[in-house]
Amino acid sequence: MAPLDGNDVDDDDDIDAYINTGACSQDMYMPPMDEQAFRTHGDQLSRPPTVTKQRLVFTGLSQDTPPEAGNPAQVKPATVFSPNTLRKTIIGEPPKSTPATSEAPPAPEAPPSAPQAPPVGQVKKGRKRGAKKGASSSQPAPKRIRADDMVPPTPDGLPRCHEAGKPILPPDMEHLASGQMLPLQHSIHYQESVLLKEKDPNYPVFSVKVPSDQNFVNEDPADIFFIAFEDVFNLFHSKRLDYNLVRLYAINLQMKINRERPRHIAVADPYYMRDSQLQDGSRTRTKAVRYLQNFMLMHKESNTILLPVFPEDKYCTLIILDPKWSLAQYFDSSSTTTKKDYKRIRGVLDEAILGYSKSGGTFDKNGQYIRPDTKKIGFKHVINFPCIKQPAGSIKEAFYVLHHLKGFVEDAEMMSLPPSKRDPIKMSGEISDDDLREDFHRIQVKLSEIILQDVSNGSGLLHAARALPKRDIEERLHRQGDGRTWTTKDLYKPFPEPLKKTSQMTYYVVFEGRVPGVYEEWEECKKQVHKFSGNCYKGYPTRHEAVAKWRAHQANKSKMKTFLVLSLLLTIVAAVLYFILV
Repeated sequence: MAPLDGNDVDDDDDIDAYINTGACSQDMYMPPMDEQAFRTHGDQLSRPPTVTKQRLVFTGLSQDTPPEAGNPAQVKPATVFSPNTLRKTIIGEPPKSTPATSEAPPAPEAPPSAPQAPPVGQVKKGRKRGAKKGASSSQPAPKRIRADDMVPPTPDGLPRCHEAGKPILPPDMEHLASGQMLPLQHSIHYQESVLLKEKDPNYPVFSVKVPSDQNFVNEDPADIFFIAFEDVFNLFHSKRLDYNLVRLYAINLQMKINRERPRHIAVADPYYMRDSQLQDGSRTRTKAVRYLQNFMLMHKESNTILLPVFPEDKYCTLIILDPKWSLAQYFDSSSTTTKKDYKRIRGVLDEAILGYSKSGGTFDKNGQYIRPDTKKIGFKHVINFPCIKQPAGSIKEAFYVLHHLKGFVEDAEMMSLPPSKRDPIKMSGEISDDDLREDFHRIQVKLSEIILQDVSNGSGLLHAARALPKRDIEERLHRQGDGRTWTTKDLYKPFPEPLKKTSQMTYYVVFEGRVPGVYEEWEECKKQVHKFSGNCYKGYPTRHEAVAKWRAHQANKSKMKTFLVLSLLLTIVAAVLYFILV
């Protein structure tokens, strides 16, 4: 091992302080050592600026450049730095401050002698380098901590909660609202005041009707879902959002894509994408696989399918699917603070792309991926994909997902424009904390606008024409696996109180009676079957089962009538043929 040269040891001094990096359009020469350009930053701050400093002379290496014409003060520099002088300057030896003369430069000093070799059996250790702080070429920049909430805490430190009949944003916080947020708050306040006067109030919700489009899950019970007033409170107060708000935003974006037709992008309906709906062997898991398979086939020309998912029915993550390359990228804003289990979601995606390949789905060259564990076609799951990360303790995963959803769709719309019309600033990936908070506020405004104009408005695209009674809402929530909490009254009473079931059978199907059909009350059912004998009615625990049984009964009854008519016709034809032949 060669001996360590003392000149190779790193120094803590700033090398750039001794190198002039200025530029000038008039002169290209190296100034003398005593001029301002070669003094350290500390000396520059302690002395008044000189002409040389203001002119920012470029440190050229040519001595043949003539002096500036007509300027007697301009003199020819003495010489260029010798390699040894430049070396001494870089390693920290200050230059001499004597004025430059026209004399020949001094002879270069002899290089220092090599250090003595260490004794036999002993190895000389170099200076241990300390850890570098901050960003450098060898160390990445520290992770940015993004400010999270804009809503101020309560004076007592308790979490804010919504109370029926009280405004969502108190007067001292109305400055946080803009656009349609305050009109939506006034609408909710009025509806709650009406419900509070009723003896048996209905649920404080907005009913959303899913459009009849193949892009969405619009079969019963997913064809109608509910935005609770409590969900709007959480939206305005930047709390964890319910999955129904994410679904509402996703449906709105896909409707926009259907109208404007940006290329290579689509937003899937996240109705099934909850862990509770993806249990092995469940009907909802089978439906989820079938829906995703058909959605990928409908958009097989797209290389960006946006799919919000809800691991553990609590968190929210955005998955970017590219079926042509069998790629699934997970935009998880809380991956650095909370580890999540994507086992069920990954299994559903792998089953969906397997069905996609069997049903005629295409892949790019070398884009088909074979899973090493099952030897079947599947996705390459990139769980820790780089994306914007939220600070520790934040519960705004859904806001980050909606931010990414909005950004992807905007970029796709931008790419459909001519290159001269594109905005490179909007398409850049960098975003500041202020811009991120502002975008979260735009999401609040946009969701408020969707609820007021498309859901609550009678002519809206997502308006449910028929108001559902309280019993139907409870049943549909149960079938959707929706166990959310509701608004409180007086801060401790649930509003409204759930219906108390006096019997396990709450719906009755009258097969034979005065007016056959489905009835919710036993007294009404008893009137219809009065003086009728036999199995003329039957009770069911849910309306869905009762309606399905009634429809099946009607279908069987229709088939029986058709069979009797055909039997009668065949009998008549046989009788006529008998008399003709005889």
